[in-house]
Amino acid sequence: MKHSELLTIRKFIDSDPISGKIKAARFISVMAGGSESEIIRESDADIVLQTLILSLLNRGRYVDAATVLWPSTVFCAEPESVQSVLSAVREESTVLIMGAGAMGKTYTLAAWCVMDYIRDPEYTAFVLISSTKQHATSNLFSQIVKFFKSACVPLPGKIISGYIGMFEHDKKAGIMQLSIPAGDDGKGR
Repeated sequence: MKHSELLTIRKFIDSDPISGKIKAARFISVMAGGSESEIIRESDADIVLQTLILSLLNRGRYVDAATVLWPSTVFCAEPESVQSVLSAVREESTVLIMGAGAMGKTYTLAAWCVMDYIRDPEYTAFVLISSTKQHATSNLFSQIVKFFKSACVPLPGKIISGYIGMFEHDKKAGIMQLSIPAGDDGKGR
């Protein structure tokens, strides 16, 4: 799908939380050569939208997936600075992101973590490391939770105190926060 068609889908979703999603899913179905009459419930629409989002993510189209996932009031993937960050983390194994304040560096990485996690929630692990639990909770993890909760479709996993993932008792995968106390000697920490 073209980006302009994805913007149309987002407009449908923004028009009404339930009927807008159904209209968006019907639009997707027709664009794919199917019938719009098969999509009558919100749960049907969620499946169609989840399939589209996963398809976009699996093809590396994170900007387009973000366009469908979140309203522009939550995350706008259009600015060049945001697209640069998304491109860098997708294409490089090591990235250092420097820049002015309020350019979306941390916020964009939070969105990317959520998108990358939903591609394969059972085998994707992110550990967010900070020197204090307060910093980790108030900064990056809180933004990730915001993205998780404000997505247009239900996302896989549960939010549990400092953890988002599929497995409550076996945290082998998911998004986790970890605090490492600062000190003179950080050995073994």
